[in-house]
Amino acid sequence: MTDKNGIKSPPEKAGWRDKTMKLAGYSYMLGDISMVGAGIARGKNGIATVKGATIWFLGGVAAAIWGSATPEEKLKIQASKLEQHLKQQGAEITDETRATDPLLKKKSVWDRVSQFLYQHPSEMLNGAYAIGAAILLHGALKKEARLKPFFPKSFNAEGLTSMNNDFWIGALVLAGASTGLLVKEDPDAPQKAEGKGFFQKAYAWIAEKPLRVTGVLYGFNNVFLGANALTDYGNRASYAGKTLKPHYASTTQLASYLFSNLMLFLSRRDQMSAGGIDAQSAARLENAAAQLIAAQSPEKQKQLLADTAEYLAQQKGVSLKAPEIAERLASRITQLTQERLQPEVNTVKWVHREADRQQDAEVALVNGR
Repeated sequence: MTDKNGIKSPPEKAGWRDKTMKLAGYSYMLGDISMVGAGIARGKNGIATVKGATIWFLGGVAAAIWGSATPEEKLKIQASKLEQHLKQQGAEITDETRATDPLLKKKSVWDRVSQFLYQHPSEMLNGAYAIGAAILLHGALKKEARLKPFFPKSFNAEGLTSMNNDFWIGALVLAGASTGLLVKEDPDAPQKAEGKGFFQKAYAWIAEKPLRVTGVLYGFNNVFLGANALTDYGNRASYAGKTLKPHYASTTQLASYLFSNLMLFLSRRDQMSAGGIDAQSAARLENAAAQLIAAQSPEKQKQLLADTAEYLAQQKGVSLKAPEIAERLASRITQLTQERLQPEVNTVKWVHREADRQQDAEVALVNGR
């Protein structure tokens, strides 16, 4: 929908599709905890598994907490970007100016860290998974691990469980994490690749949503997780009498990862693009911009007005053109400037009135003589 001011408004309530990154994070956390449990239950053979899963858990935490920013958090991030942009254009921002609008409040170190994480939850997840996968690969390539074949002699349960599954788990996760980290998301990539060759179209499909490729590669990894679960189940007799049995943990891990990978497949890498900016938020951002510009010198105001209007017009969800935004900003800046000048005007008027009163008193005194 578009309001009378030309600003598009997203649905009032976010759907589950906007929560997929957060859901993936929580599910990955459960899977990682289960993976740690399976590694501990396997004893010395599960040391690399425990190390890798512990690193993966940190990535899951980042996705779970910062995977879906609220509209208010998105607005604060937009305001911070606007502030940074105006600073680059030479605007000076004083504490007095910051006090005029909550969006201009000075950010603490934690505020900055939190805003960074809200903008990059998938990078945190995939970065942790890349490190954990490298640890698994290192463990899978050690001398004792290399005794297992890298390729199965058969594709039945016996063949899959006798191979070096940790090598493939590490390799597939590392490839998926690298794709999610290195490929820049471009929603318009398919349109740009129209009329081009197969490879350009294939890359465009990847670039449109890099995380779906990551989700697919993580999904292939489930085959080898399942093979490990079969191995744990086949060796269950050797864990008789022990409280922690690896096949319980590895099957829980497999189920959690299946759900997590599906949620990641459906997620955007750029979580800030989801939903755009609604009319009320656009008005608040516009007011913050006006407050910043009104605090500058008249010469600087003219320079920043056109630049800021162009900047705001490029933000997702705002359909107003730069000239229209400039007109609205100019009106608001004029109002703010008059409000700030009014106390000075009143002071000047009071001084004049007081001077006139004193003069009248002196004249009356002279006349009285």
